[in-house]
Amino acid sequence: MLPVFESLLPDDQNKDVLDPLFDLAVWHAYSKLQMHTDTTLAHFERMTQILGHSIQVFARQVCSLYDTQELPAEETACI
Repeated sequence: MLPVFESLLPDDQNKDVLDPLFDLAVWHAYSKLQMHTDTTLAHFERMTQILGHSIQVFARQVCSLYDTQELPAEETACI
């Protein structure tokens, strides 16, 4: 994994950060393929499910622990 993300958060949350990052990198690699076979499409579909699950775990286990706010520029962009 990318060293910049190692130990970014406490150990109990770090795995929940690294897993979606890895899954997203694999999903992105499949999405960039210029030509797919039945096998790569099957793997891509499965990877999409895995990515969705790891993002749900991240949102449930990590995001809920942090109180975040939008920046003023982000707030005005939504208006």
